[in-house]
Amino acid sequence: MCSGSSPAPEQLQSLAVSLQHSCVAFCSICHAATAAAGPSYKNELVNLAQGVVIPCLSLVKELACGQALKTHVGLVWDGVAAVSKASADNKACMFKGVAATLAVLKDTVREMDELQEQQQQQHHEAGSPIQPAEQTASSNNDKQPTSSSSQPSCTSSSQDAGATLSAAAVAENSQQHQQQNQHDVDLDFEAGEMSSMEQQVLTSSLQLLTASINTIKAFGKALLQGPTLSVGSDQLDSWESCLFHARHLRRAGEDLGAAMYPPQDFEEVGSAALALFEVTELMTDECPNAEAVGPEQLSSLASQLKAAHEQLREVLGQAQQEANNADSD
Repeated sequence: MCSGSSPAPEQLQSLAVSLQHSCVAFCSICHAATAAAGPSYKNELVNLAQGVVIPCLSLVKELACGQALKTHVGLVWDGVAAVSKASADNKACMFKGVAATLAVLKDTVREMDELQEQQQQQHHEAGSPIQPAEQTASSNNDKQPTSSSSQPSCTSSSQDAGATLSAAAVAENSQQHQQQNQHDVDLDFEAGEMSSMEQQVLTSSLQLLTASINTIKAFGKALLQGPTLSVGSDQLDSWESCLFHARHLRRAGEDLGAAMYPPQDFEEVGSAALALFEVTELMTDECPNAEAVGPEQLSSLASQLKAAHEQLREVLGQAQQEANNADSD
């Protein structure tokens, strides 16, 4: 059919009926799964079903005329491919959301690292090397806090943990791939030269982002080590709230990264940094499984976050004062 041949009407009808039966069976499976699904997982199941059924309906409409069949068949296969990446349960869905936030924050740190390297390269080519900035915490964003930071890994015998790790890996890899394509366009220019104070703002912002990343990592491990999330349980409600905050954290991280490009608006940086700090602090205060994270590590993460934010506030205050002095002159 895609090659232009026209099958008999009986064949088209048979194909349409077969496709219809498959869609009905798939929707029945998704509907049955919603009985044990929380709000986030239920929403994922609905989107999953729509991603298969809607392209199939469009394909059936085009079968008679045979126009643009390749496009519609491709859309059907895209929907089918998404089924293999779907969450297996509430825990997998929660972890996928946490992993997606982590991927965005890590990608923002990567952007900021590239911006910092670009600035150092510009100063080097100009023959006026800048003072070496303190080592950014972003270089250690894959490390856990030294105090009570060693956490047991999930055992291979845990099927729930294996399923959630697989779901998270798919979500993170997909997100990073999409973000990478976007950044290939966004960063296809050379940013203006930063002042010394703007460099300090960038370094302090990296430290704040890294503190937030460490918190999200700890939460992800706690989720894997926690119990099954059943409908109506306090644990599921707590993780739903955590995921809600994580989505806001994602936006705050992106806003902070976008505010780093010169000339920096220090008020904009401060606003984005405050949002990142407050959301991460709120997640720490409402940790759904504090026992799995550990009281000492939870306290350490909160201290790191607060110290990083206070340092950034101090740097921003100095930067704003310099800007005001320059305007008055």
